[in-house]
Amino acid sequence: MTNPISMLPAGIVTDLAEISTQLHQQIAEAIPLDPSASSYPDYFSEFVRTHLSRSPGKVIVLPANTEVAGDLVLNNDAPWNSNGDVTAIVVEGDLTIHGNLLNLNLNDGPMLFVTGTLQAHNLIKGGSYILVLGDLQAQGIVVGEYNDGVIRVGGRIEAQATLSIDHDVHARKGIEGAYHDFEETIWEEALVPEVMEDEMPTGLLILEHLKKGRSIFID
Repeated sequence: MTNPISMLPAGIVTDLAEISTQLHQQIAEAIPLDPSASSYPDYFSEFVRTHLSRSPGKVIVLPANTEVAGDLVLNNDAPWNSNGDVTAIVVEGDLTIHGNLLNLNLNDGPMLFVTGTLQAHNLIKGGSYILVLGDLQAQGIVVGEYNDGVIRVGGRIEAQATLSIDHDVHARKGIEGAYHDFEETIWEEALVPEVMEDEMPTGLLILEHLKKGRSIFID
């Protein structure tokens, strides 16, 4: 969890608008329309459209089985985005992050679109759109903070715990592990004081606590 923030492996760089049709097709193929199972392709494609309209720019397209050696940071000023003109990352298959997936900006960040399974130690995010057509697997926890971003998963979220802190979290096939929703959880009764600010947990404080090797939950 203390690995340095890593540069992304080299990928193909193109305009997001050039591959938006392809992304919609991949969503349609992976997410069948089945209202009885809360399965709606537009749950995913609406955010491709929204991101393209608000953040047109370049996209890095990475191949299947891409691995990132340390943390991957989805901020507009992240080290892998030195020119600041890349607004999305697309992975054509599975993505394994040997560290944390982080987006601590509550208002925005590059979109991450994974057609396969996404694996990471922990996922802590704010305003970015994370769209995963397969499963999302975290060794630790998944945290979505504030209401500008979304987590959309076509399969299952598998984690020790998933926290929705006023955040849009949807897993088409369900969430495995503890789930804490901002509408039903009394945070002061569930989480340690060190991760709280103004009676609400924050992603930054959660990350700092995890880096110390400590649990964020009250025993």
